[in-house]
Amino acid sequence: MTNKLFTRTVITLISSGMLFMSNTVFALWSMEVTNNSSIPISVVRPVPANSSLTKVGTLGNGAVAIPGRGVVKMTDIAHNDNPCGRPHWGVQIDYNGSIKRFYYDGGGKLGITIDDKGAASFKALSGGSQIVNGTNPPRCR
Repeated sequence: MTNKLFTRTVITLISSGMLFMSNTVFALWSMEVTNNSSIPISVVRPVPANSSLTKVGTLGNGAVAIPGRGVVKMTDIAHNDNPCGRPHWGVQIDYNGSIKRFYYDGGGKLGITIDDKGAASFKALSGGSQIVNGTNPPRCR
């Protein structure tokens, strides 16, 4: 399958999936995607090779398609059960069989970097936000 066909197929599948998701309450968060690989990836619209897409708007659910590596799926989990109260909102990140959670307060920003081999890494970019492994609650601040 060519990269262009892969990208079109993934965007169609992601768009269709987003329409049918049952989660009706979405928090507002955004992501900054940096593609350091030699192939284009897709985030609603293509991110050219060796460049950055710095604003992907506010999201509820989202996805990044990486040809040959799979799809990073982000699912809004709304309010979390943090015993400390903050951060208040969460997004579950599913990628290659691994789960992480991005926790934030209003207007959170998630950084996703695709390295030169096509692997994704994640970083909390907004103040007070954090990423934890698995489905653990956020750490108290």
